[in-house]
Amino acid sequence: MCLTSATLSYFQNGDIHQFFFYRLTHVIDFQPTYLAYYLCFAITILLYFLYNRMIQVPSWLLVLIILFLFVLLMLTAGRTAYMSMLLTLSFFMLKFLFEEKTASNKIIAFLISVGLLIGMLIVNHFDLNTGYFSGEENNDFWERLSLWEAALQANPDFLFGVGTGDYKLVLNEYFVSHGLQHYAKASYNSHNQFIQALFSNGFLGLISVFILIGRPIYLSVKHQNILGILVFFPFLIYGVTEVFLGRYQGVVFFAFLHQCFVNYYSKKTPNSERI
Repeated sequence: MCLTSATLSYFQNGDIHQFFFYRLTHVIDFQPTYLAYYLCFAITILLYFLYNRMIQVPSWLLVLIILFLFVLLMLTAGRTAYMSMLLTLSFFMLKFLFEEKTASNKIIAFLISVGLLIGMLIVNHFDLNTGYFSGEENNDFWERLSLWEAALQANPDFLFGVGTGDYKLVLNEYFVSHGLQHYAKASYNSHNQFIQALFSNGFLGLISVFILIGRPIYLSVKHQNILGILVFFPFLIYGVTEVFLGRYQGVVFFAFLHQCFVNYYSKKTPNSERI
């Protein structure tokens, strides 16, 4: 849907930027960063299936699907998603180098991982220097630092926070009083899940977020499930630059994955050992 809409818009106005970032996803009214998270998950799953030959689907078909999803991921210009993919691709490359290499599916997974990594680094370097894909001449690193600092300094109670219903009011008041009216006008949050939890729910809320993310990671390590680690570890990365539990796209995505894996582990664990 996104690519079809972008193609039609491109033929109407000739603007190549119809294929990038917000313009790409406006037809489904979706934040491109969250679409990037979904795409990272899908690519990770398919690479895992390809490497371990877990489904009866031709390798060439899996490769084509991975390449299609990767191209779409690059068009979303999600920089935190790039970090997630960097770790995922590095994992499959290192796994191949330290394991038996006779299986053709493992060689294919290794080669596609190398190719995607090179392509991702080229695109990311080009975008950081020109802003061609994201439409920004400079990256927003310093903007996020300002938002993190604002949320920390505006917090009057680090134990309980300001409350989930008042954080926007308190943060916007801080923006206005410190000459950051453009942030207040856009009603920005802290753009950091962990700082946001501390700001709105205090230290107890921050601990709760770490437990939510850490539990499936712990269970994945306990059951030696590599896929579970690859799926949930990126949420720690996402949380550094986005409040992914602040939008329904993030809440539904994380809650669904969380329960799928936790329920799976619960069925494999005797009642006496469950946590």
